[in-house]
Amino acid sequence: MAYTIYETKVVILGCRPILEHDLFLRVFSNMFGYITVVAKGTRKATSKLRGNINEYTLATISVVKGKEMFRLTDAKQVFSFTQSRSVVSFFRAAEKLFFNHEEEFGLQTHEHIYQMLIRLAKLLVFIVNEDIACDRQDVQDFFTVFVRGEQGFLPKVNWGEGYTVDDFLKLDDVKMCTWLKINKEIIFELLRKDRERVG
Repeated sequence: MAYTIYETKVVILGCRPILEHDLFLRVFSNMFGYITVVAKGTRKATSKLRGNINEYTLATISVVKGKEMFRLTDAKQVFSFTQSRSVVSFFRAAEKLFFNHEEEFGLQTHEHIYQMLIRLAKLLVFIVNEDIACDRQDVQDFFTVFVRGEQGFLPKVNWGEGYTVDDFLKLDDVKMCTWLKINKEIIFELLRKDRERVG
């Protein structure tokens, strides 16, 4: 039987040992959204993939799609955020926003959420390293509102007349912090509505 191998960019949000030599991965993919991946044999000392599968890292992986989950065939780590406590906390909170049936939201939604997840992680590193007056909680709140908008639970973020999410992603760190400050009250109100929705 022929299998289709998909190459996708991911943020690895969690790794859990299963059986003797395997790993169970939770990732957010720019192609499939939030998915689970079985990485067989990757805990063996001889595994070539072992060093490329770590929590809170960016990676490019190849997978085969099964009936219930994906199976890993290749992986290459691109960047690690494991040394940043702010980013690790951000990723942990972000994962709670995702659903196992993310595929239903469509490729464009996955790509936007994936890009935003990475962009805000880099912004958090900048905030900590430069010690600037930009509230890290504002970053988390904005991401929550953004994701809920992409998922259809809240209105999508209004970027301003003639602007798109792609324009926001291209802002430098200082301008992005300024945008978050200017729109803080709007974000807070949307966040309040989302909390009321979930009870």
